[in-house]
Amino acid sequence: MFRFCKQLRQRQSWYFDSIKACTSTFSRIQLQSQLQMSPTLQLNN
Repeated sequence: MFRFCKQLRQRQSWYFDSIKACTSTFSRIQLQSQLQMSPTLQLNN
C-alpha cells in the first residue's frame, strides 16, 4: 500500500510538472501573439 502511494505521488508530481510546462509554454505563446498583434505593447517591453 505504501509503495502504491509513493508511486502515485511520483506520478502526480510528474503530471503536475508536465501541466506546469504546458501552461508556461502556452502563456508564452499567447504573450508573443499579443505582442505581435499590438505594437504599443511591443514598445513598452
